[in-house]
Amino acid sequence: MVCFINKPFYTINSIPKNETLLFCITNLANTLDVSLIEKDNVLPFLISKYNRQMTITTGNKKKIITDIIVKEIINQTITLKFKDGLYFEGLNEGLDSIIYKWN
Repeated sequence: MVCFINKPFYTINSIPKNETLLFCITNLANTLDVSLIEKDNVLPFLISKYNRQMTITTGNKKKIITDIIVKEIINQTITLKFKDGLYFEGLNEGLDSIIYKWN
């Protein structure tokens, strides 16, 4: 699943072979014509359940959220809920934390 915070959700089945999460989300953003890097109000969030990986691209935003904060939210909120099979709760709490800390 891909979430462009402040934009609609998009889904993908898995990350293509030999691609990183960052490369995949950048390509998807370009394909969807979402100017992620230049926009100040978009924060791309990619989850691949099949690959068991997730990333949030912080980029160069006017509203700042650091990679350290994002990693903390992923590890301490989202991943813990996912391990318990609570995917909605993990996403909901994680996105709430990101939005709170980003504003």
